[in-house]
Amino acid sequence: MTSLSSFSFLLTILFSIVIAINFIADVQLLEFEVEEEQSVIWLLDQYQAPVEVSRTNSSSWCTINNSSLITLNCDRSTNNLHITYFSFYQKKDTFHLSGPLNSSLTSFYFPMMTDFVIMTSYRNVTNSSINILSMFGNVNSVKTMLIDDKYTVGSIPDEFAINKPNLSSFSIVNYNFTTIPQSLMNLYADVQIFTYSQTFGTINKLGDDGVPSNWRAMTISLASQDAVWKLNTDKFPKLTGQLRLVSKNNPINLEIDLPMDYISLDLSASTNQNPYNITLKSCAKLNSIQLVGDSPFSFASYDFSVCPLFDRIDARGDYSFFPTKYPSNNPMYLSYAGSSFTTFPNIPPNITNILNFNTNQKLIGSIPSNFVPLDGSSITMLQNPNVVGAIPNSFCRSGFLNLLDNFTSAPDCMLCYWNVKGNMGFPTSITPDPSFVCPFSIQDSTKQYISLDGETIIVDGVNLGWAKNQSDITPGISPIIPNTKFSIPIQGNLTTKQVIFSQYYGYNATFNYLNAGVNIRNLFPKIIFTSMYGATNITIGPFKFVPNVPLYVELDGGAGTHRCYNNTFNPTMVDCVTPVLPSRLYSVKLKTDYTIASVGLAFYSWDAPMIYGISPVQDIGGNITIFGRFGATPLTPKVKIGQVNCSIQSINSTFIICYVENGKLSPGIPRLSVDLNGGYIYSIVIVVQKTKEQICNCQNGASCVNQICYCKSGFFGPTCSSVASPSAEPLNSDTPNSQIKVGDTVYSFALIGVEELDMDGRVVKSMSINKWNITNSTIPSDGSTNYIYQPATLEPPFNLTGFVLNASLTYYPEASSYEFANQVYPLSPNSIKVAVRVDAWPYETTLNTLRLLFVTPIVSQPYSNNCNGTDTDSTIVYGGDGASISNLQFHMHGTIFYGRFLPVALSDGRVTTIVNRLVNISSDQIPVATIGIDLPNCRSCLVDPDFSTLIGGSNTNGECTNTDDNIDSNTWKIIVGCVVGGAAVVAIVIGTLFYMRRKANFKIMNHNVKMRLQRSFTSKSSRQ
Repeated sequence: MTSLSSFSFLLTILFSIVIAINFIADVQLLEFEVEEEQSVIWLLDQYQAPVEVSRTNSSSWCTINNSSLITLNCDRSTNNLHITYFSFYQKKDTFHLSGPLNSSLTSFYFPMMTDFVIMTSYRNVTNSSINILSMFGNVNSVKTMLIDDKYTVGSIPDEFAINKPNLSSFSIVNYNFTTIPQSLMNLYADVQIFTYSQTFGTINKLGDDGVPSNWRAMTISLASQDAVWKLNTDKFPKLTGQLRLVSKNNPINLEIDLPMDYISLDLSASTNQNPYNITLKSCAKLNSIQLVGDSPFSFASYDFSVCPLFDRIDARGDYSFFPTKYPSNNPMYLSYAGSSFTTFPNIPPNITNILNFNTNQKLIGSIPSNFVPLDGSSITMLQNPNVVGAIPNSFCRSGFLNLLDNFTSAPDCMLCYWNVKGNMGFPTSITPDPSFVCPFSIQDSTKQYISLDGETIIVDGVNLGWAKNQSDITPGISPIIPNTKFSIPIQGNLTTKQVIFSQYYGYNATFNYLNAGVNIRNLFPKIIFTSMYGATNITIGPFKFVPNVPLYVELDGGAGTHRCYNNTFNPTMVDCVTPVLPSRLYSVKLKTDYTIASVGLAFYSWDAPMIYGISPVQDIGGNITIFGRFGATPLTPKVKIGQVNCSIQSINSTFIICYVENGKLSPGIPRLSVDLNGGYIYSIVIVVQKTKEQICNCQNGASCVNQICYCKSGFFGPTCSSVASPSAEPLNSDTPNSQIKVGDTVYSFALIGVEELDMDGRVVKSMSINKWNITNSTIPSDGSTNYIYQPATLEPPFNLTGFVLNASLTYYPEASSYEFANQVYPLSPNSIKVAVRVDAWPYETTLNTLRLLFVTPIVSQPYSNNCNGTDTDSTIVYGGDGASISNLQFHMHGTIFYGRFLPVALSDGRVTTIVNRLVNISSDQIPVATIGIDLPNCRSCLVDPDFSTLIGGSNTNGECTNTDDNIDSNTWKIIVGCVVGGAAVVAIVIGTLFYMRRKANFKIMNHNVKMRLQRSFTSKSSRQ
């Protein structure tokens, strides 16, 4: 066994070796093309690369990566190796003489090279007569080039710059030419051509006269000349980046008229010490000037107040240049190292954000008292040994101090925190008096502070410190203005905060506060709106505010503002109502009596934007029409059905046509959302699965039309499987209670109340009806009898708003039919139809919906398979969407009590799909089922269920028609009825306008509906 294992292990090792050998062989198959290999060898020999860089083993080049000497990167994506990056830094101790160059090579072959760098610090090239740039005529892929070859670059050949479409950065440092050809000026690139040595050339001609350049940014050494160098937009129309002038030669006269954002002048002293004369004719985009060197120069104008973006001077050298005028609103960065100032410059007050005066050995005297830096500024003064006197009090409001010069006195703010200064530098020339007592104080320490952002309070005081030493203070406190104004974090709904400003010195304070803030930072609130029924409803969220102060929304439409008062106290959402807004664009602000929080939102209000309905929606997709009111000039909306985008095909003020691809939708009840410029209209759409045929399970020769079985004479029920009960007797009632008596058994289905639901399905208002009045009774010509009921009494708010609740019961002694919502429904003899109308319900908000509540007793006894069995059972049947009840079936002693629930209602006169759902089953001895009919937010709602009693019969094959072999005993049955489908099925929006679900539960009334039902069951119907 051991030998076998060893053999297997050996085979594994051999197999791995074979794979490794094959991998190495595959890698080694990649080689350089001969021309590219010769080009690399030429460069190595010309610049005398060390012997460690092989001239014969080219496959080793791709592994060279010595950033201080030589680096070669290779591309392996093709059948050959190619150089993409070549850099060589020549060092004194690395020269390797290798004989003459390959004279047959007159042009490099680098088809994939993007970057090339040559830096020669010493005069060690094999052939100084060859211009390296002339070898790059055919290298067209290069993007960046940097060459410091002071002995071979005697010119820029015309052919070099031609056909270089990718060259975006070109730098030549030290050279022996004085003119730049127009071909290089035509490059759209950042160009650097400069020298630090007077030994080499400076530029005296830039391209062809009168021909503009394409350069984007320029660093250049210009030669001295009698005429003025004019750098303007005629010559450099695209030069908008940085302009850097490097000059170690004689001074020049320069006129700059360019839209530059940054100018750097690297100027050195010339032999005759003549100043550089610089004129700025345009500074609309100029933001900074950098001065390097120690040559004298003068600006034609020191007035930088006409430069609106100017905010920085960085001078590194023996300069005395200092502007006297600055832009009025720009915090200035002023940094001088080694300047020739002898007295502190006259800096205007309240402009300095950063001041650095370092190694200014000539500066003498004290800082003038009128020097006032900006609040929170940074002041650094180092190695100015002759600066003495007092540190100004204005420095107390600076955010950072590093003062190590020979000052003689310091203000109280520094003495108060001398030993806890953190990372700031206080002068060692000052020793605080041990008897010093800090005048630390809080302004209005007993007042109640108001938090405007929900997170902090702002306190004022004297000598509050800098909060630089975190171990010495209460965590989280921070200066807004050092020593004067602090931000103090608060905690939730607490009302007091104890703060330590310095534990070392014992500076403490206690603050009383009220959290009145609205905080929307790091949140992305949305706004949902609708205008209907004479009001505009606004919902905004999510964000944070503390609900202990009044909050309202201010809407500005350019023609006055509208206030929308919050009617909920939800800490993440605002929901408010205003009168209908005129159609225009509105900006939104959240306000309290203390603060304003701009939410950065806007919406376009239309008169009553709403959805009426939607054309049939099937899982095969296609064009879908959404009917509604979308404004006179609607913007292009975004429509989604669930998570599926519906692309806009057409839109006007009354409809939207959008398209969904085949296979994207699934049967069910997803949410329809219409985004109108940040305002959302939500609804629910029933997606009906497409079927190729009507499937109704109709029996006894019945026909199926629009998913309804139309029975032949003598048969009734949902599938025409039953016959009329000859003993059924509808009972009159003083309530809208459908009661049908068969023998000693009474079947009952009663309306007991109406509820208003929020978007989370919670009851926010309800009414229960204990007593009804019959307001009218008629006997139509078809022999039916009709009764109309109204609640006997109405309590507030239902008696104040024109609210009407009518219930109509119609008794049909003979077989009949009725039409509702453009559909005809057949009725068996002795049926009862119930119609319920709700008008002018006093909604809390247009976001809410209604639900009608009906109750009926149910039984759950063993069910016999005999057509005339004596056992009982109850069945609830759902429609094809799987969510809405289509009918109830109660079986008892061979009699079937049917309750049919239509899938549609009339909402403000429009046919609207609704949901009939099982709300509850009680645990009474005789269980009671509560059925809810969910209605949209409508001004006038009408539903029309019907009820009948039948007995089981036989179908045309002589089989029992009311049996179900799959029904188990003692079980509440839920079975799926007809498959809904076909071209004639119309899926209408459930609900008129549904909006973003919110967590608020601001209830006016929340009754638990409790009704006692009078039941009359004989001993036959009792449980055994």
